[in-house]
Formats: sequence, C-alpha cells, structure tokens
Amino acid sequence: MNDLYSRKHQILIIDDEIILANNMKNQLQRFGYEVLVGPTSGKDAIPFTINLKPDLVIMDIFLNGEPDGIEVSKKINTVLDIPIIYSTAFADEDTINRASISAPYGYLIKPIDLNELHSSIEIALYKHKMEKILKESEQRYRLISELTSDFAYAYRIDPDGNCIREWVTDAFQRITGFLPDQIDPCIGWLSLVHPDDTSIVTQRQIRLTEGYSDVSEYRILHKDGQYRWLRDYSRPMKDSPNQSVTHIIGAAQDITLSKYMESQLQISQKRLIQNSRLAAIGELASGFAHHINNPLTSILAEAQLMLHSLPVDHPCRESADAIQKASWRVFNDIQKLIELSKPITITLEKTSINNTLETATSLITDHLSIKQVDVKQIFSYANPCILANEYQLWDLWINLLLLTLDANPKHIEIKTSISPDNLAVVDIWDDGKYISPAEIEALLDADFITLPGERGIGIEMRIYQEIIRQYGGEISIVSDEKDGTTQSITFPLIAEVQNQQAEIRTFD
Repeated sequence: MNDLYSRKHQILIIDDEIILANNMKNQLQRFGYEVLVGPTSGKDAIPFTINLKPDLVIMDIFLNGEPDGIEVSKKINTVLDIPIIYSTAFADEDTINRASISAPYGYLIKPIDLNELHSSIEIALYKHKMEKILKESEQRYRLISELTSDFAYAYRIDPDGNCIREWVTDAFQRITGFLPDQIDPCIGWLSLVHPDDTSIVTQRQIRLTEGYSDVSEYRILHKDGQYRWLRDYSRPMKDSPNQSVTHIIGAAQDITLSKYMESQLQISQKRLIQNSRLAAIGELASGFAHHINNPLTSILAEAQLMLHSLPVDHPCRESADAIQKASWRVFNDIQKLIELSKPITITLEKTSINNTLETATSLITDHLSIKQVDVKQIFSYANPCILANEYQLWDLWINLLLLTLDANPKHIEIKTSISPDNLAVVDIWDDGKYISPAEIEALLDADFITLPGERGIGIEMRIYQEIIRQYGGEISIVSDEKDGTTQSITFPLIAEVQNQQAEIRTFD
C-alpha cells in the first residue's frame, strides 16, 4: 500500500466555533483520520500545534483574540513543515489575498461540504508528500505541489511575452469539456471567460506577468454550454539573473456547487426576512384590529343610517354609499392580512384552475352586468390542476377580478394554459385604464394607495401576491396603452400535463 495511506494521519482542527469543530472531527474520523480539536485562541494555538506536530492543520482564519489564523499559520510554519488548510465564513477579496500570501494548501468556505473537505485533505497530504520529494528538484516542480486543485497546469513565457503551455493535468477536460490542444493557452482561454468576468482575468494576467501571485474566482463556458465557477491559484516563476517571469504554475478548482449553495442561502435569507416582515405586519394588524374595528363599526352604522333615511335622489347618497364600501374594504383587508400572517392550516388538494375560475366568475355576475363588461373565458382542454385550497382560489380570483373592474374596462378575457416548462398559467386581460411601469411597481407596494377609479390599493395586491407565493406561484403585470393590461399568474402543476388546444367559451 502507498505509504501515504499506510497509517492514520493526525488532523488538528483550530476553530473558534467548538460545536462546528467537533462536528467536523466526528465526520473526519469516519474517514479513518485521527482528529483532535485544539485551542480556540491564536495565542494558545501556536505552542499547542508545535508540541503536537500533527500531519495537517485545518485553521480557521478568524480566531478568538490576536493573532488571527493567518498569522498563527505563518509562525507555525517557521518551526514545522506541515500543510495548513484555511477555513472561513468570509470570502471577501481582502481576506483571500491575505491568506494567499501565506501559501495555504487549501481554502474552504463555510459551510464546508464533507466531500470537499475530504478531498482537500487528501490532496494537501499528497501535495505535502510530493513537496518533500521535489524540494531537491527544480523550483517549478516544487511549486506545483503547493497548489490545491481540480486540475493543474504550467505555462512558459517566452521573451516576446507569448504564453506556451508546457503541460496540464487530465482533469482539464473534465472541468472544461475541451482537450487542452483545443484551447489556445492565452487568447482561447480568455474567449471562454464569462463577459462579466473578463476584466478579472485580464487583471489577473497582468499581475502574474508583473511577478505577483494571484487567486481569482471567475466563470468559464463549458463545452456543454453551461458556465462553471473556478477558483484559480497561480504563481509566477522568475529566472535568477533578470528576475523576469519565465513560467506560471497554477491550479484551478471547480467551485460551481459552492457558488450555487451560496446563492441559495442568500435567497433563503431574503425569503426569511420577507416572511418575518409579513408576520410582523400581521401581528401589528391583529393588535390594532380591535381599536380599528370600533370606529369602523360607528362609521358603517352612520353610513347605513344615512342610506336608510335619505331620499333615493339625494346628492349625499353617493357619498354615504362610498363610505360604506370603503369601510367594508378596510375591515376585510385587515382580516385577510391577519389570516395571511398565519401558517396555512387549510386542507390542500388537487384543484382545477378552470373550475375555480368559472365558479368565481359566476359569483360576480351582478357586478359584471351592472358595469356592462363583456367577459370571455378561454380555458385549456388540459385542465391544469395545482395543489391548493379550492375556497382560497375562489377568493383570489374574485378579488383580482373586482380589482380589475375598478379600472373600468369594457372587456375582460380570462385564459388558462400550460407553459412549456409545465406551469399552470392564468392570464387576466382587460382594456381598462393603462398602468405605467412605475405604477405597476408601486401597485405591488404595501404602502401604495390609489385614487378612486384605479386598481385597488397596494396592500390588497400585496396580500394576493403573497397568497400566490404560498402556492409556489408568481404574479406579473404588463400594461400597454393600445393593447390593454394583462395580469399573469403562474403555479407549479400538480403533475406533468401536455399542452392541448384551448376551448373557447364565452361568458353570458
């Protein structure tokens, strides 16, 4: 057996988060390592590590007190020749640049993936072993072993500044999809870089040719058409007489998965903030509901009394009727906001979009007739179904249609379909008042209040938007002065359904 694996390697974890360190210890012990957790402060970590003499150290950059993990590593390496892998929850450029100067054997971003941790340790141990072997050979081969990677490479810089590939490991094809000979080492590589990252790679090349080491993260286009994230470590080599750069030795690591996890974490954090704000609004509304409902009751009573006592043709009847409707709207909105802030406990089941729309439209027949609005329904034969509560969908459609009536349209068209990516789509079109892009943005703002004759108030649309979101859907609004306004609502289907030709039915 290779002597690299012929004995248990002793791993020392230096981290100020004890729970995380012990969890990492338990995971690494399953791979056969002997693992110890050291002190949490930089001051105590130095003598502890020197006395222990472990095979490898996983060092948190930010420790309790001074010095930090980078300075601790520097002091340890003046006494011991051991590989050190950095770990940190911060991936800012300044931290990476400081860490790269101390030439770590790896750089792990928290939360740390177990497979990435294991592979980084194995690569670091292997590199360290090879480093000892190569210390007696040329400098360029010794530098290769200092880099952690998915693929490694070496380039020679000729006197004219041209870049000539000397070698690259086989993993290059796995990471890029191309054979090394298919990509020019300089111009061809730059052509694969994402347009937004071109400046990063250009500046990187300048730094390397000026004799500075570099660690950069950027995206490259894989042969399959997808972009992948790389963390690219490179070091220049200089000739002794002129101190000019003659070689660039480097290695690149595929960090696409890590970047994806970071983005998902950011999305989850945004959703958490949004849900917390909605819950806070609901609690606030619940607390003030009693105080608001008391004056509302008086206002409603006075308005109803006026309507009962005033003659039919009295000019104040219109104002009294408006007061009554507005009061009921405020009361209903408060109740909906309170309900919306609570977790959904209603029963969810397979629900037909077509059926709920048809029922909702029939329930507002009087409103449509009074306003003399023509409604056309174009329902998909495929009958898209989603996981939802039928009564809540009725309420959603009714209120969206009533808000649409506020824009005084003459025609409304309700259409259902299934998108190519298997989403149930509901389009509600009308030829009412035009909405500008700024007004559309404001309409979804809970603080926005419209004038009479417009499409409801912002808090109403925000409530309905949140109901749609709870079912995994989205709502968008597009308005054109000539072509009218379309509210598009999408939901994930309960099962995959093929698109079929729509059946046109006209509402009487």
